Amino acid sequence: CIERFIDPNIIGFETHPFSVAYMQQGKMCRYSPDAIILQRDGQVIFEEVKPEDWVPDLEFEAKRRAFTLTTGFKLAIRFVPKSSKYRKMLMELYTQYLLQRLDKQPSLYLFHPSPNKL
Repeated sequence: CIERFIDPNIIGFETHPFSVAYMQQGKMCRYSPDAIILQRDGQVIFEEVKPEDWVPDLEFEAKRRAFTLTTGFKLAIRFVPKSSKYRKMLMELYTQYLLQRLDKQPSLYLFHPSPNKL
């Protein structure tokens, strides 16, 4: 989620915005996407974030189908590197973002705003 604060193409985002119910093998299940993202061009993206070596299984595909059927939106998968160097870089960028925010007044947002919108 840190990437979302520093991406200039993203106006805002919200993590786990809602969940959908679906049936799988006779059981009622629930699924929540990891994030909803509002891009500068107006596009709305729902995404699931997974490590770079993750492979979708049948259970995930059932969740994905249920989400698309229920909402009408496709669910994108964003793969993220596991490397500590990548995570360290993100934390440094996020720290810079937080330092920029210290002099701003707190406010309520439907989405977490990206720094270029503040």
